[in-house]
Amino acid sequence: MARIHGHAIGGGLLLAVANDIRVAERDTRFRVPEVASGIPLTWGSTPLLVEEVGASAAREMILFGTELRGDTAASVGLVHAVTDGLDALDAEVAHRVAHVAALRPEVVAVTKRQFRLSGAAYSEEHLVADAADYASLISPDRDPRTSARRARERHAPVQESPPALG
Repeated sequence: MARIHGHAIGGGLLLAVANDIRVAERDTRFRVPEVASGIPLTWGSTPLLVEEVGASAAREMILFGTELRGDTAASVGLVHAVTDGLDALDAEVAHRVAHVAALRPEVVAVTKRQFRLSGAAYSEEHLVADAADYASLISPDRDPRTSARRARERHAPVQESPPALG
């Protein structure tokens, strides 16, 4: 559960998005400035944001660095609840934590797994492609074909030989 107030910018916003439940104070500012600054989002950040807020809002935030505030963040699904002031924020987070804590842990675990399996944000294929794309941008030779190939080779799954019979 994320308790958010002040500024949630770049990696801080994406760290918050990785939480199951997000509660923010109304004046919180949310922004993803990396792409506008020439830095690609990596490690599954783009599909995670798309999964949480939808493609249209994610494009606006990522490509244009558009800043959202509490109510707008709630309307696109970036946060689940918005409060007025820090005391109300603390009370809302405490209420939600107590609710989830009272549920059967094994049911919560299965439900969380079902949510994870329903989206593609954490697929190994995506993460390997993401690493290759990033490598192509930071490689000294700037050739995406060789940079991406080297990145894929570094991240290729290790194939173990089956044990010898007999």
